[in-house]
Amino acid sequence: MKGNLTVLKIQEATIKLFAENGYEKATLTEIAKAVGIKKPSIYAHFENKQEIFLSIIEELSSVYVAKFKDEFEKYQTFTVEDQLYSVLESTRLFFQHEDLGIFLKRMLLFPPKELEGHLLKRYEEFENQLLIVIRGIFEKGILEGEIFHNEVDELVDAYIHLLDSCFIQLFDPDDELVKKRLKATWCFFWRSISTKRS
Repeated sequence: MKGNLTVLKIQEATIKLFAENGYEKATLTEIAKAVGIKKPSIYAHFENKQEIFLSIIEELSSVYVAKFKDEFEKYQTFTVEDQLYSVLESTRLFFQHEDLGIFLKRMLLFPPKELEGHLLKRYEEFENQLLIVIRGIFEKGILEGEIFHNEVDELVDAYIHLLDSCFIQLFDPDDELVKKRLKATWCFFWRSISTKRS
């Protein structure tokens, strides 16, 4: 999260309250109290609770996409295998933050009814940004001879499914088991498409 310090505090307090009580039960009064400001002060930054919620989703999407792209940039000199796996692992770690993890669980299971359409649209935009980057990496892997499978759409779809599993694993409290399963799944996936299969 970034930006105005008060906005940041409001967003952080809201994530915690949403995580604890859900969207419907988290009130502006409680949010203001958690931040240490008066309720009317919130209106200098947000019109209502819905706008706070949407600002959090927008910020999370932006931060995650930026982190995602940074991972690929940082490891440009690495093999395609290492680039792709580093993104899976960093995604797992990104969503480990306790309040953020619970917030996302609630959002995935019980999205606010009035925001479902917006959330779906935002998710599609978010995923499209990732698809562009992922497609480029797989095309590079095929071109450089690391990957023998040349159906790029299939590779991208399978990888997106692996990324989605990082979200699903939010529901498992055993981090070591999650890490082990992710590694095993990745190894199986990579062996099935790599030119260096044993």
